Amino acid sequence: MENYLENGDKIPGLGHKVYDDEDPRAQKLLQRAEDLGLAGDGVEKMKKIQEIFADEKVSLIMNVDAGIAAVMSDLGWSPELGKGFFIIARTPGLVAHVHEEMDQPDFRRQDGEYKGD
Repeated sequence: MENYLENGDKIPGLGHKVYDDEDPRAQKLLQRAEDLGLAGDGVEKMKKIQEIFADEKVSLIMNVDAGIAAVMSDLGWSPELGKGFFIIARTPGLVAHVHEEMDQPDFRRQDGEYKGD
């Protein structure tokens, strides 16, 4: 955390391109965990981290990735499984984008150049 304050380094789970004040997805996730009695130290720590950064010059909100990580921690899941859960959470949006491009061929970026094998 100190690295961010001193160097402006990015912190995974904090900040969002669209949401300035709060990420409603993260807030709903934490609230649901509390309602179900699943919230523990992970959720509490994330809330404290969010409070710390709310007081800084550049407010960094907790995004849904941090919410997922906090709840996973409270459920006893290994941090190494996090990326799998983050991918699962994004899959519906990815499928929707692919479907949109299939329906609208002109939507695809025409200036892209494949440089792989």
